[in-house]
Amino acid sequence: MMGILGILFGCKSKVKDVDEPATPTSNPSTLTQKMPEGQLLGVNYFYQGMMMEEFGNFDLHRDAVGKTAELSFRHFNNDESHEVSDTLFDAARRIIEEEKMYEYAPHYSLKMDERILDGYMWGFGAHFEGNERIISGGDNVSPNGNGLNKIRNLLYDAAKRVANDDE
Repeated sequence: MMGILGILFGCKSKVKDVDEPATPTSNPSTLTQKMPEGQLLGVNYFYQGMMMEEFGNFDLHRDAVGKTAELSFRHFNNDESHEVSDTLFDAARRIIEEEKMYEYAPHYSLKMDERILDGYMWGFGAHFEGNERIISGGDNVSPNGNGLNKIRNLLYDAAKRVANDDE
């Protein structure tokens, strides 16, 4: 009996613990642990839970020429893309820097994740000049701090504004 308990509880999977610090990947050109110095070129954020929100799946990016800022998002079941103010990039960069989102681990997960039946998942990414990227995501757990909420609120409010302007 003790042997079975030892097997069941003695084995640990290689899953990032919420309290562990973020570790650099083997390819430092794509992930960073310091605030990138280059211009912010894009930000994306999604959250998938049990409730469908009016706006979601945000992607703030510059057009192919790099001159126009666009925000793509889901509005209920429709995908929309709108031109937005370039100042959204400045606001997003401030949030990333102030909340130290560049220190986020690549992935967050609960150790007993398979027992959660109605959880949530999220993803965040930021792309900077020089091919520097911040990429993080998780299942049923998020990093400490308020960065994800601030990014979500920034993009949600911008999506709401542009969607209501079209009505």
